[in-house]
Amino acid sequence: MTAHRGWVGPGLLVGAGIGVWSVGNWIFFILVGRLLGPRDYGLVAALLSGCLVIFVLCSGLQPTLAQSNRGNPPDAIFVRALRLTIMTTVVVMIAGAAVVLMASTLISGFPTAATLGAVAVLAAIAIFPLSLGQLQAEGRFGSYALGFITVGITRPLAFLALWFCGIKVLSPLLGTSASWIIGSAVTLVFARRALRTPPIARTATQW
Repeated sequence: MTAHRGWVGPGLLVGAGIGVWSVGNWIFFILVGRLLGPRDYGLVAALLSGCLVIFVLCSGLQPTLAQSNRGNPPDAIFVRALRLTIMTTVVVMIAGAAVVLMASTLISGFPTAATLGAVAVLAAIAIFPLSLGQLQAEGRFGSYALGFITVGITRPLAFLALWFCGIKVLSPLLGTSASWIIGSAVTLVFARRALRTPPIARTATQW
């Protein structure tokens, strides 16, 4: 019975968190479709679909980090991985912005502003699953679920706030970026103990 309770409780927490996240995404897309109209919604949906592909790829960081932490000092691995992820994200965003600006000079009618908004979505797209992996390794599934809940609630709210500020087409993209950043901030706060640990050496066998 103890073992049964040991996985059912965390499973329900994670399921509830992902459920709120899914409902939040559902509400977000309904609002975007209603407020933007078919033409702008199609553009935003295409850009966010591309970001989703990248997020799915980055999601592999979560189980990889959680598995690597088993039997090893987890905090040091997390700090090194987080630093590498942040540096990689900055490089990718700069390169992506450069490509977008170049394309805008070569292609007439290129949606420069909207595509730059999609680049902004990448800001925390890898940091979020990485921090979830740390919480998973620590067995802190309540904090893990709160990360998903934060993103699910803030995404439609951030979109509406930006929309009413007059940003319009960029609002769903920047709102999505804001929700991932806030969600990452929340999970990093929960994983703050790990951030105080010196990073693992690059030559270590665990790395």
